[in-house]
Amino acid sequence: MVGSLPIRYLGIPIISTKLCLCDCSPLVDKVLGRLTSRLNRGLSYTGRLHLIISILSSLQVFWASYLCLPIKILKIIERKFKSFMWKRVKGDSKGAKISWSDICLPKKEGGLGIKDLSSWNKALMIRHLWILIYGTNNLWSSWIPFLNLLI
Repeated sequence: MVGSLPIRYLGIPIISTKLCLCDCSPLVDKVLGRLTSRLNRGLSYTGRLHLIISILSSLQVFWASYLCLPIKILKIIERKFKSFMWKRVKGDSKGAKISWSDICLPKKEGGLGIKDLSSWNKALMIRHLWILIYGTNNLWSSWIPFLNLLI
């Protein structure tokens, strides 16, 4: 059976071109769905903080561990996190009590420990390079140099 790209594997798009905004719409929809859930309406600041740290950031990290996400998508998700943290539901994060860059600092440095999405995306992409260069004996690290020989 012959298929065509793009396809989805474990919810992540498998494409042969650069990732665009429309390819990442399932990620944004999934994050927005979790934020607007009826269960989240009565959460306090602490509850919303833990939801962002544990569940919502892990959705983005799952995608970012396989793909280099566009900056625009990361900004959209971050805007949704800000809005949820301060306003509970959809809306503008205009009433923020503390700047988002201060919140994204580690707890030891006075922040709340929320991960900066773009930094995590870069770190996960660098991890792929490290595996490629220092090659743990896996299929992916042996397959990539083979592709370079074909090109």
